[in-house]
Amino acid sequence: MNLILGIVFIAYGVFRIYQHLNENLTPNTIRLIIAIAFIGSGGYSIYKYFKFKNLK
Repeated sequence: MNLILGIVFIAYGVFRIYQHLNENLTPNTIRLIIAIAFIGSGGYSIYKYFKFKNLK
């Protein structure tokens, strides 16, 4: 579950940043901050997945 959740969060965050940089559809800063938080949360979820997988 952590792997799928991490991939989805990272994909959503990258998509939002892509929109912000290329089409400027995110004019306010809070959406950009949320996108960066989603990427960080997704990265942490993937880290937890591989960390617990190596412990087993």
